[in-house]
Amino acid sequence: MSTNKFSINDIDWEEILLRLTAFTKSWTNGRGWFRGEDTGTFLVGKKVEDYVYEAIGRFLESPEKYDSNKGELLEYLKYQLVRTLVGNDLRKLENT
Repeated sequence: MSTNKFSINDIDWEEILLRLTAFTKSWTNGRGWFRGEDTGTFLVGKKVEDYVYEAIGRFLESPEKYDSNKGELLEYLKYQLVRTLVGNDLRKLENT
């Protein structure tokens, strides 16, 4: 059993939203992911904020998957956002 002393009640959501949105915008800036076009949206017509809220939602559905002993929550969310959400959308037929 983990000695994870993390509490959802201690999260500064305003800071997380701000930093995760900035990260996502900088990561996607200037990349024409959707059919090679610069459409102002990301994959499958999603906007940056859609990915941010989806990453947070996945965390809230299964907070036990996050281990604060392994790093900060923001880094965990960044990893989930890039690896899971974007990776999944890159493989969708409408984005090929």
